[in-house]
Amino acid sequence: MKKYTYLCKKYLVFLVLTFKLKILCVILFICVLPVLLKLNQSINQSMKTFLTCFLFFLFACNSFGQGVYWEILQGGITFGFPKDNEGNVVSADWERKPTTRFAVGTEIRTNFMENQLSSGLQFTFSEWKRFSPIGSYEKQQFSFIGLAVCDYNFPTENKRIMPYAGMGVGLSRIINNEYIGTDYYTHFAFSPRIGIEILKRLRIAAEYKYQGNGNNFFCVKAGFVIKL
Repeated sequence: MKKYTYLCKKYLVFLVLTFKLKILCVILFICVLPVLLKLNQSINQSMKTFLTCFLFFLFACNSFGQGVYWEILQGGITFGFPKDNEGNVVSADWERKPTTRFAVGTEIRTNFMENQLSSGLQFTFSEWKRFSPIGSYEKQQFSFIGLAVCDYNFPTENKRIMPYAGMGVGLSRIINNEYIGTDYYTHFAFSPRIGIEILKRLRIAAEYKYQGNGNNFFCVKAGFVIKL
């Protein structure tokens, strides 16, 4: 954790000196660093490595990209959760009826190939509850997903609307809260997606998040974009 914090500080100094992306980094580290410190015992080396790569991605965006875009806030509904390996279902109450949940996140991207290709990093948080098909068993689950994403932006005559399709690959950290205690799991994650971008400010997307062990779901969301 000390090594990661040291890298954060060094890169923040670099951004301040070059007057580029410094506002973004300050906001991100103010939000993310307290969480990392609190969950230091539960975050494994793989997740720390992925977060460290975020710093190097910002450097690449700053040096080689054709524009850096920050989707400040993504928010939407999740649905289509399957049963887990123990047969527990996602529901809002003891009636065990299918339900929608929520997901929020943020994403930063840079454009290449005359804006036809975008690549970046996405962070998503989601939450849901599971109930056993019989009995009174209940557990609450939280998911933190970090993905490296890449999109192809389809050229159109209407410059105000741009459809895109892409894929994200990375890691997810799942927290299970049960009456017997709390468990933490790290899974490989990937996420195909399609969407449209309107006026280069609003993005609407449909995604499928794969995390393993029945923790997969569909997500329909919207996000607000600014150019850095």
